[in-house]
Amino acid sequence: SIAIFTALIIYISVPLNRIYIFRRKTKELDDVLNEINAILNSTLKIENILREVIDKAASATSANSVHLLFRETDYWQPVFHIKSSTMIIDQVLGDELLQKTSKALPMKLIMVNDAQNDKRVDIEQVKKYGINSFIRVPLISKELAIGSIYFNFSEVNLELFEPQIDFINKLASFLLLALENARLFKSEHNIADTLQEALISMPEKMEGIDYGYRYQSASEAARVGGDFYDLFDLEDHKIGVLLGDVSGKGLEAAALTSLVKNTIRAYSLQENSSPKSVIEQTNKLVSSNSGPSTFVTLFFAILDLSLRKLDFCNAGHPPALIKRGGSNILKLGSDSPVIGIDPDLSYHQSQFSLRVGDLMVLYTDGVIEARREKEFFGEERLIELLKNIEPAGPK
Repeated sequence: SIAIFTALIIYISVPLNRIYIFRRKTKELDDVLNEINAILNSTLKIENILREVIDKAASATSANSVHLLFRETDYWQPVFHIKSSTMIIDQVLGDELLQKTSKALPMKLIMVNDAQNDKRVDIEQVKKYGINSFIRVPLISKELAIGSIYFNFSEVNLELFEPQIDFINKLASFLLLALENARLFKSEHNIADTLQEALISMPEKMEGIDYGYRYQSASEAARVGGDFYDLFDLEDHKIGVLLGDVSGKGLEAAALTSLVKNTIRAYSLQENSSPKSVIEQTNKLVSSNSGPSTFVTLFFAILDLSLRKLDFCNAGHPPALIKRGGSNILKLGSDSPVIGIDPDLSYHQSQFSLRVGDLMVLYTDGVIEARREKEFFGEERLIELLKNIEPAGPK
């Protein structure tokens, strides 16, 4: 009876031990998957994080090496290759193996347990790199395989728990979603970049004035947005001067910015145009082509080079600053509302007489709202900065 009791304890303890290992492994893989998901959601620039993601996946599955490939027409392009200290695979030579297996194996999760005797793979290559088994999971979008992940092992007849298979499938889903989001982001970003370059392009030289300019985004995410500026020739020795800021960022803001900039240019070319008339007509157009939460602040002026007169309209924008002489700073403030919220708003125009040597500074609120911890840079600091600048050209 003692022998039977002992056997019973051993019999019961073995399944219990397997259940414990199963649950522990499941939790470990879930934790890693959560970490990977957080990493993938941390940025849309996926090329910056793929290596970290694949490295974590390799550690979680105890793979000796991992390959990530993307499809390029009929060719599979290796993207990342993670190696362990026990299995060194040359990426270039390994391409031969990956090309053959990627084309020969069906587009579903598959485990090859005896790779060195499997005719679907390049046996010479797997022997060379000590691969005895591997798992390949495809990344499928709209019924088309856009990539594959290979987990390579030195063991023969690899055994995987169900949680490991579940982990690999979920990893593929997370990666696929991240890749699709990154592709859409890149496509939108490229379009917006092109628009942004057009919005901040400036002539190399204009007779009668010296000028400098710079566009600096607060962050990478805000690089494509609604800030814009322009200088353009008008008749009778006059120049159009424009700087503005459309609310919002990204492609939508860049598209509206293009509309505003080109509209102001077009209306400025009309006979007897003035900053007031140009802004009122632009406001009517923008109000009918933008959402209720969209608005534009801008400073638009027409500079008469012969008379040195500056006629301007400041529509809700930070005041232009004029440095005259040593440390005298004058403000050309705002007495008109922003544009884009009401087509029937009225705008006001002012005039300022310039002198030879005057320096006019136009800027968006990003300058004075730049922060260090909780403190803004502010208008006062900008004015003090201008006061202390030694006489020099705008550039």
